[in-house]
Amino acid sequence: MPSLDVTEGRLENYLPYGLLLLQAIARRTRTDVEIWRPSEEMLRGRFSTAEALCDAVLSGVELNRYDVVGFSTVTSSFLYALRLAARVKHDFRKVKVIFGGPFVTKLASEILEKFEFVDGIFVGEAEASFTEFLRRCDEGAAECAGIPGVATRAGFLPTVKTASLDDLPWVSEAPDFMPWFRLRNPEVDASTPISLEVTRGCPLQCSFCSTRQVWGAQVRRKSVARLVEEMTVLSQMCGSRFFNLIGDNVGVPRAPFLAFCDELAAVNPGFTWGCSLKVDRLEEDHLRRMWAAGMRSMFVGLESGNQQTLDRVRKKTDVEKEIANIRSAVGIGFGVITSFIIGFPWEDEKDIEGTYRLHCDLIKSGIGRSQVNMLIPIPGTDIVTSGSILFERDWLPIVSDGVATADEMAVATSAHPNLFTHFGRYETPQLRRDELLLTFTAAKVFQQMNENRRRRDWNKF
Repeated sequence: MPSLDVTEGRLENYLPYGLLLLQAIARRTRTDVEIWRPSEEMLRGRFSTAEALCDAVLSGVELNRYDVVGFSTVTSSFLYALRLAARVKHDFRKVKVIFGGPFVTKLASEILEKFEFVDGIFVGEAEASFTEFLRRCDEGAAECAGIPGVATRAGFLPTVKTASLDDLPWVSEAPDFMPWFRLRNPEVDASTPISLEVTRGCPLQCSFCSTRQVWGAQVRRKSVARLVEEMTVLSQMCGSRFFNLIGDNVGVPRAPFLAFCDELAAVNPGFTWGCSLKVDRLEEDHLRRMWAAGMRSMFVGLESGNQQTLDRVRKKTDVEKEIANIRSAVGIGFGVITSFIIGFPWEDEKDIEGTYRLHCDLIKSGIGRSQVNMLIPIPGTDIVTSGSILFERDWLPIVSDGVATADEMAVATSAHPNLFTHFGRYETPQLRRDELLLTFTAAKVFQQMNENRRRRDWNKF
């Protein structure tokens, strides 16, 4: 089951790329694997309680048909995954309940210890371990113990990483790929984004991030030949020529990335693409090589306007160089989205004001969009172990998705504080909470005002 992404009581629609890859693996072994998909009615509805959302998810699902029910998890969906898994196990004791996804990777042992209804947890990359699990299922034993990369109460063997991304199945092989794509994109044109994985791994050591825990530090990259083949097939299937290339930091290391761009530029039949990357190590010539390869948009996680904050979280970036290159990219024609974080434990009013001003300046300079987020204490990350986390009852509605109530979240943080740090915030001795909230709100308002202005200007033509 995909992670439930909920905003203001509404279920968000997204393409569960990782699960589709696993389904593609299952298809090769002729194993029947189904991915739960929300109805259009569910996507239109609004849910006021977690119970109502879980009821809607499970309605119409004939759980007695399945030997195994799996749940993909991210930070925001973990509470729902627990609720759903408990109900599945209560009603069907013989069904194996497995978890996977980035959230549970670092926390597998504690989750297995505290929640008896979870039978196994796929840790890190799951393709190799899932293949072995399917082999056992085909032989009549849906057993997790002893599979590398799967944690059970009997123990855990290290995960097996995919050495070459070219060895992965094609996401287009998944039977549910097109239904999911159509559900997300009922109307398609040449610029509709098609998700396509291109890299795994990130060498950076940012203390607030969990990427390395899942994918590791070494960057693995698909070959250009494989990528163009997939682009061609997906473009024919979906009717678009624009791709969102998936990878936490596609642009590192710099030399292999630029070589990748040069090779792609030589063979690209006219596809365009965007990706996430940091740009402080690039020059304008590099940006033009990226443009020649078909790149048209970029997501840049600046995180802070304060160099000292970036140094403290081990971001290893030069903020002034990053800003200069963003402005150069806008001048060339790239669409740019930037992202910032406020609420680091050591920040004061001057620090967050600097980040807010940079957010506004970049929007005014012509980037497509910028966002300012509260720092979320993600369980298992380095910064969680060094910061003091506050669980404040009147803070819980702020981090809520509009469905989970403050009562439910308070119970979760009280019973399992290490698993639900994301419902809290870091103590900021030099910064009042109202100052933090005011800056967060002002950033959202400024972005929305800019979007409204652009809409009005566009409607003049």
